[in-house]
Amino acid sequence: PDVYYARGINLGILGAARLVNLKDPAAGTPLFDSARAYFEALGFVAGQATVDGFRVRALLDIGRADLAEPAAAAAARFAAENGLADLVWKIEALRGEALLALDRPREAEQAYRAADTAVEAVTGSLSTDEGKRRFGIGKEQITQRLVELDIQRGDMNALFRDLERGRARAFVDMLANRPIAADRQPELVAEINTLDGKIRGQR
Repeated sequence: PDVYYARGINLGILGAARLVNLKDPAAGTPLFDSARAYFEALGFVAGQATVDGFRVRALLDIGRADLAEPAAAAAARFAAENGLADLVWKIEALRGEALLALDRPREAEQAYRAADTAVEAVTGSLSTDEGKRRFGIGKEQITQRLVELDIQRGDMNALFRDLERGRARAFVDMLANRPIAADRQPELVAEINTLDGKIRGQR
C-alpha cells in the first residue's frame, strides 16, 4: 500500500508539473489517470481527490480558469460525496479563485462560503502550517477573499461575521497543539474530550 500511495502521489505531481511546463491542459492527463488508478486500486478516495486538486491548481497556474472551474466543481462534489471535508475546503477555495478570475464574484462567494463551511468541520486539526495550506491556498485566504467580497458589496454585517469566524478558528487552531495537564483536573479534561468528540460527530 505504501508503494502504491507514493507512486500515485508522484504521478499526480509529475502530471501537474508537465501540464504547467508545457502549458498544455491535456499534457498531464495520462499521468493523472495513472495516479487515480493507483488510488482506486488502494480504495483510497482521498488520494483520488488530491490528484484532482493537483490538476485544478495546475490549470489555474497556466491561466486556464475556464477549465479549472468545472474541474474544481467536479472534484469538490467527489470529495463531499466521500466525506472528505479536509479536501472539500481546499478544492472549493480553488474553485473560488477560478470564478474570481472569470469575473463571476457571486458564484465565487458561494464557493468560498462552501470552503468556509468545510473548514469548520476540521478546525482544531489544522494546527500546522502544512495542514492549513495545500494546492497553494490556505484557509486564511478564504477569510481574506470573503472579506474583500463583503467590502465590495458594502455588507458590513457579513464583514464582521466573517472576520469574527476567522479569528475564532485561528484561536482554536492555536490551542489545538497545547498540552493539557490531565493530572491536575482529570474530570474537567475528560469532560472537554467528551464534548470535543460530540462536536466532531455533529460536524
